[in-house]
Amino acid sequence: VLDELAFQTNAAKEQAYGDLEVSALTGTYAKSTAANVANKMRGIITACSSNTVAASSAKLDKIMIDELLAEMATSGAKFVRPVIFANAFNKQMLSKIYEYLPMDRNIGGGNIQRIETDFGIFEVVYNRNMPTSTVLFADMSAVYLVNQPVPGKAYMPDGMFCLEALGKAGAAEKYQIYGQLGIDYGSEKYHGTITGTATA
Repeated sequence: VLDELAFQTNAAKEQAYGDLEVSALTGTYAKSTAANVANKMRGIITACSSNTVAASSAKLDKIMIDELLAEMATSGAKFVRPVIFANAFNKQMLSKIYEYLPMDRNIGGGNIQRIETDFGIFEVVYNRNMPTSTVLFADMSAVYLVNQPVPGKAYMPDGMFCLEALGKAGAAEKYQIYGQLGIDYGSEKYHGTITGTATA
């Protein structure tokens, strides 16, 4: 490590990015009521109450997917840049549902990354932070990361966080990384979920 501050800053930012992703998916909204009480963002999965299909502990299948897509279309989803987010098990289920066997004796298996449907082509993304029993269908054209900038703060090149020195404590120098971030997912009717799927 040639620059300890840069190394520690990057490690802290990676942790913050992971926490941000978890909150953007499953966060529960809370408004700050005091200086020592943080605002909390509502995640896109938490917001999806209109378009949802309950799997009732069954394995993900095409019938569930077709039912959700029809429900989303009926409620006004635009399907501009639709993406399916799934954890490891449900990602494997998606590949099993849509894969076809290649005409080659030396190649096997499948990794479905795009699915063509009646409502457009959906990208398929594995996300380790997805809940194990939920599959998210999100229109990413309506999803934005939003930042509440603080006047006078010097933000890092990513534009999301600022690094501030807090002073010395003996031989150590203390810093903090600070940012106020949230997610704008537009209308929740643009998105949908399949919940309560089997996890093994």
